[in-house]
Amino acid sequence: KESLILSLAKNEKQQHLADAVQRYDQWLMFMVDRLGLNDAIFDNIYSKPILNGSQIQQRALPGAHGEVFRRIMKAQEEWQVRHGCSGADMDNHNREAELIEYLVNTFPEYAHPSQ
Repeated sequence: KESLILSLAKNEKQQHLADAVQRYDQWLMFMVDRLGLNDAIFDNIYSKPILNGSQIQQRALPGAHGEVFRRIMKAQEEWQVRHGCSGADMDNHNREAELIEYLVNTFPEYAHPSQ
């Protein structure tokens, strides 16, 4: 993530490293302050998925198998970031229920067991 921000800061122009670092700081502050993304995103707090593959099959998408799980896990990761939660704070069953509802609505074709 830091590499992306630094490359955005450097842009296409040839800049001195000090200028790129200053732009990096500006981009970082924009992301944290204006977009509401806190430092937790940069500390990988969201890296632990709320539901693993077995839990997704049991609780949300019993018809999902194989390669579709990559898309499902990506959707879960994006949902976690947008909703500011991680697997660590899943004592809150409402969050888990919200995620399950989101996955079922996003992947309705897998909401029922395959036959």
